[in-house]
Amino acid sequence: MPTSPDRCPKWADELITRLFKIEVALGNLRPKGENKAFAETPLKSLAELEDLADQQSAAEALFKKIAKGLTDEGFDSEQIAAFVNARVNDGFSKLPYCNATEVKEAL
Repeated sequence: MPTSPDRCPKWADELITRLFKIEVALGNLRPKGENKAFAETPLKSLAELEDLADQQSAAEALFKKIAKGLTDEGFDSEQIAAFVNARVNDGFSKLPYCNATEVKEAL
């Protein structure tokens, strides 16, 4: 099975990239390379609020799927957190996206 230089399987790399895109859409992270401040726009409708809730649920479900799949492949929670943090990073935030404890809780 193809892997990245850090040994993250290709399927997980793709899912983690999708997770990053969801977090950008939610406004939790900036798009890579965009160093200007977020443009805060108020929600215009209840439908937009519901869409954000759906996206948040999707991000949580995707994180669980990534954690479970990588665990099933023999990776430990520290490795999984490292894979995710290397990819879910806008280049500006100094905080990691997750840690080993959060990976374990997702299982």
